[in-house]
Formats: sequence, structure tokens, C-alpha cells
Amino acid sequence: DDAVALASQVGLVSGHNYQIGTTVDTDASRAGDVVNVEAASNATRTTRVGLDVPAPFFHANQYKRLQIPQNLDNSTLHRTKRAAQLPPPNTPDDILEVLGDTNDVDGSGRYPIYQGGPRTVVSNHSTFATALFDLQAANVRLFLGNPADPASLVATRSLRPPLFGAE
Repeated sequence: DDAVALASQVGLVSGHNYQIGTTVDTDASRAGDVVNVEAASNATRTTRVGLDVPAPFFHANQYKRLQIPQNLDNSTLHRTKRAAQLPPPNTPDDILEVLGDTNDVDGSGRYPIYQGGPRTVVSNHSTFATALFDLQAANVRLFLGNPADPASLVATRSLRPPLFGAE
């Protein structure tokens, strides 16, 4: 609740989309919940994924629920349409397949969801890294390279204390 309140403050300098989840909660029915906070300098919108919006919930550099003017580039439009073409993910590995998809909605490959390598030079975007937070398994997996390729996994860490080896 504190993280949601902090991310939901009006008057922030820039906009962002936060996904805030928990692996534990004093209310056991909320463990594993995900809250999506869209924050702009003049407004915020908080939704609970799976309750207020259907799961899975995909966005690519755009506000989905916050109704404010936006400039959506081709990369955003193509990636959003491509995600809608794919089967809804049911498992963490299914999510990695979506995040690692290298096709484009129009078949050109110019604006894929995973933007790595020289094929995406036209869009001036690239995927630096991908992190998959699995709240059910209480871990995070970090990928450098296409997350659909198991060889790109560089680290898996627990989300339970002590976090990342800290005491």
C-alpha cells in the first residue's frame, strides 16, 4: 500500500508505469496481487491487474487507462498490436515467449516486442535487459538477450528476505 501511495502522487516531474506486486501480505488473499500505477505529472490511475483490468495486461511505452494526450510512435503501436495477436500467456515461460517475440504485426520485423540486434535500427529502440518477476515462485529472473532463449538467463534471485544475498 505504501508503494502504491508513493507512485500515485500527483505532481511528479515525469510520467511512468509502475507494476507493484507482493509475494506476501498480512491479508493472505492479496499475496501475489499486482497493482498497475500509471503516473503523469498531472494525474494518476491505479488498477488491480486481474480485478480492474483483465490479466494478462500488456503495455508498451503508453498509458492504457490514464486518459491524457500521448504521442504514440510506430514501435508502441506495432508492439501493442503484436501482443494482441499472440495467445494469452498462462505461465511464466509463456510470458517470456511474448517478451521475446521478434515478429512484427505486419510481418516486416521492423517493430517487434523484443527489440534486439540490427533488425530494429529503423525504430531507434532496443531491449537492454528483461526481468521477469514471478510472484508465485517469489523470484526474479534477469535476461540479457532474448528472454525466449533460455541461454540469455544471467541470474535468478529470490524475492524473499534476505534479498539478493543481503542480510
